[in-house]
Amino acid sequence: MKKLIFVLFVLLPVFIFAVDYYYVDTTGSDALGDGSEGNPWATIQHAIDNASDPGGVDIVIYISAGTFNLWTGVTTETIVINRDFQDLTLQGSGAEETIIQGHSVSGSADNRIFYINNGWGDVEISDVTIRYGNTI
Repeated sequence: MKKLIFVLFVLLPVFIFAVDYYYVDTTGSDALGDGSEGNPWATIQHAIDNASDPGGVDIVIYISAGTFNLWTGVTTETIVINRDFQDLTLQGSGAEETIIQGHSVSGSADNRIFYINNGWGDVEISDVTIRYGNTI
Protein backbone atom coordinates (compact mmCIF):
# COMPACT_ATOMS: atom_id res chain seq x y z
CA MET A 1 0.00 0.00 0.00
CA LYS A 2 2.82 2.42 0.85
CA LYS A 3 4.42 1.73 -2.54
CA LEU A 4 1.17 2.55 -4.32
CA ILE A 5 0.81 5.84 -2.49
CA PHE A 6 4.44 6.66 -3.19
CA VAL A 7 3.97 5.94 -6.91
CA LEU A 8 0.82 8.08 -7.06
CA PHE A 9 2.42 11.07 -5.35
CA VAL A 10 5.71 10.86 -7.21
CA LEU A 11 4.61 9.91 -10.72
CA LEU A 12 1.14 11.43 -10.99
CA PRO A 13 2.35 15.06 -11.08
CA VAL A 14 4.38 14.24 -14.19
CA PHE A 15 1.12 13.78 -16.09
CA ILE A 16 -0.53 16.97 -14.85
CA PHE A 17 0.06 20.05 -16.96
CA ALA A 18 -1.41 23.51 -17.14
CA VAL A 19 -3.59 24.75 -19.98
CA ASP A 20 -4.86 28.29 -20.50
CA TYR A 21 -7.97 28.75 -22.63
CA TYR A 22 -8.88 31.84 -24.66
CA TYR A 23 -11.79 32.65 -26.94
CA VAL A 24 -12.14 34.56 -30.20
CA ASP A 25 -15.47 35.47 -31.76
CA THR A 26 -16.47 37.67 -34.70
CA THR A 27 -18.64 39.65 -32.25
CA GLY A 28 -15.84 40.00 -29.68
CA SER A 29 -13.70 43.03 -28.94
CA ASP A 30 -9.93 43.35 -28.85
CA ALA A 31 -10.28 46.64 -26.95
CA LEU A 32 -12.86 45.59 -24.36
CA GLY A 33 -12.65 41.79 -24.30
CA ASP A 34 -10.53 39.74 -21.94
CA GLY A 35 -10.36 36.53 -23.97
CA SER A 36 -12.82 34.66 -21.76
CA GLU A 37 -15.73 32.70 -23.16
CA GLY A 38 -18.16 35.37 -21.98
CA ASN A 39 -16.02 38.30 -23.18
CA PRO A 40 -14.01 37.05 -26.19
CA TRP A 41 -11.50 38.89 -28.32
CA ALA A 42 -12.30 39.74 -31.95
CA THR A 43 -9.11 38.65 -33.70
CA ILE A 44 -6.91 35.59 -33.67
CA GLN A 45 -3.78 37.77 -33.78
CA HIS A 46 -4.82 39.61 -30.63
CA ALA A 47 -5.37 36.30 -28.84
CA ILE A 48 -1.93 35.03 -29.87
CA ASP A 49 -0.26 38.28 -28.80
CA ASN A 50 -2.06 38.46 -25.45
CA ALA A 51 -2.03 34.84 -24.30
CA SER A 52 -0.32 34.31 -20.97
CA ASP A 53 3.26 33.08 -20.64
CA PRO A 54 3.54 30.94 -23.77
CA GLY A 55 6.45 28.91 -22.47
CA GLY A 56 4.91 27.96 -19.14
CA VAL A 57 1.61 26.41 -20.14
CA ASP A 58 -0.19 24.96 -23.14
CA ILE A 59 -2.41 27.55 -24.84
CA VAL A 60 -5.74 26.69 -26.49
CA ILE A 61 -7.51 29.41 -28.45
CA TYR A 62 -11.09 28.54 -29.34
CA ILE A 63 -12.24 30.24 -32.52
CA SER A 64 -16.01 30.58 -32.91
CA ALA A 65 -18.05 29.82 -35.97
CA GLY A 66 -17.86 32.65 -38.49
CA THR A 67 -15.66 34.11 -41.19
CA PHE A 68 -12.47 35.84 -40.09
CA ASN A 69 -11.45 38.02 -43.03
CA LEU A 70 -7.84 39.20 -42.91
CA TRP A 71 -8.23 41.60 -45.84
CA THR A 72 -8.08 45.21 -44.65
CA GLY A 73 -9.09 46.75 -47.95
CA VAL A 74 -5.43 47.41 -48.72
CA THR A 75 -3.53 44.26 -47.75
CA THR A 76 -3.89 40.86 -46.14
CA GLU A 77 -2.91 40.96 -42.47
CA THR A 78 -0.99 37.74 -41.88
CA ILE A 79 -1.53 36.00 -38.55
CA VAL A 80 1.98 35.87 -37.09
CA ILE A 81 2.90 33.27 -34.50
CA ASN A 82 6.30 34.49 -33.38
CA ARG A 83 6.38 33.54 -29.71
CA ASP A 84 7.91 30.47 -28.11
CA PHE A 85 4.76 28.61 -27.20
CA GLN A 86 5.12 25.38 -25.29
CA ASP A 87 2.13 24.15 -27.30
CA LEU A 88 -0.44 26.27 -29.10
CA THR A 89 -3.76 24.97 -30.40
CA LEU A 90 -6.05 27.07 -32.57
CA GLN A 91 -9.31 25.17 -32.32
CA GLY A 92 -12.14 26.10 -34.67
CA SER A 93 -15.80 25.19 -34.39
CA GLY A 94 -15.67 22.94 -37.45
CA ALA A 95 -14.20 23.27 -40.93
CA GLU A 96 -17.59 24.20 -42.36
CA GLU A 97 -18.22 26.70 -39.56
CA THR A 98 -14.93 28.52 -38.92
CA ILE A 99 -13.32 30.15 -41.95
CA ILE A 100 -10.09 32.13 -41.95
CA GLN A 101 -9.54 33.88 -45.26
CA GLY A 102 -6.97 36.22 -46.75
CA HIS A 103 -9.50 37.87 -49.05
CA SER A 104 -13.13 37.44 -50.00
CA VAL A 105 -12.13 36.53 -53.57
CA SER A 106 -9.88 33.63 -54.51
CA GLY A 107 -6.53 34.74 -55.99
CA SER A 108 -6.78 38.31 -54.64
CA ALA A 109 -4.83 38.09 -51.36
CA ASP A 110 -1.38 39.66 -51.36
CA ASN A 111 0.01 37.70 -48.42
CA ARG A 112 -0.14 34.35 -46.66
CA ILE A 113 -2.69 33.56 -43.94
CA PHE A 114 -0.25 32.29 -41.29
CA TYR A 115 3.42 32.85 -40.61
CA ILE A 116 4.63 30.44 -37.93
CA ASN A 117 8.03 30.95 -36.32
CA ASN A 118 7.56 29.02 -33.09
CA GLY A 119 10.93 28.23 -31.60
CA TRP A 120 10.38 24.94 -29.82
CA GLY A 121 6.74 24.01 -29.24
CA ASP A 122 4.00 22.58 -31.39
CA VAL A 123 1.37 24.61 -33.21
CA GLU A 124 -1.85 22.80 -34.10
CA ILE A 125 -4.60 24.34 -36.21
CA SER A 126 -7.75 22.26 -36.36
CA ASP A 127 -11.40 22.38 -37.37
CA VAL A 128 -11.03 25.49 -39.54
CA THR A 129 -11.04 26.22 -43.26
CA ILE A 130 -8.11 28.34 -44.41
CA ARG A 131 -8.71 29.89 -47.81
CA TYR A 132 -7.79 32.57 -50.33
CA GLY A 133 -4.29 33.22 -49.04
CA ASN A 134 -1.14 33.73 -51.05
CA THR A 135 1.95 31.54 -50.92
CA ILE A 136 4.55 34.33 -50.79
